[in-house]
Amino acid sequence: MELIVVILAGCVLAIPVMAIVALVRTGKLRDSLDERFEEQMDKIRDLEAQVSGLRRDLCQPQRIQEPVAAPASPPAPEVRRTDEIGRASCRERV
Repeated sequence: MELIVVILAGCVLAIPVMAIVALVRTGKLRDSLDERFEEQMDKIRDLEAQVSGLRRDLCQPQRIQEPVAAPASPPAPEVRRTDEIGRASCRERV
């Protein structure tokens, strides 16, 4: 009989202790979730700001630059005189 009373008293005291421990753990979990939520909201705000900036850039009229005209014909190759060729080859030998 005494054993049953001790077991019941232990259960009666253990239940509130377990409830308090669970409450503390859920409080820490809630703090962690709130912190992560704020981080995610900061990222979302940054992305929204970037999207609005891109939309603003798209809505502004753009100045179209005319392409630079390419030369009508390629430049003529440089013509070297024969005496320059001879001098160049002499310089290379020395």
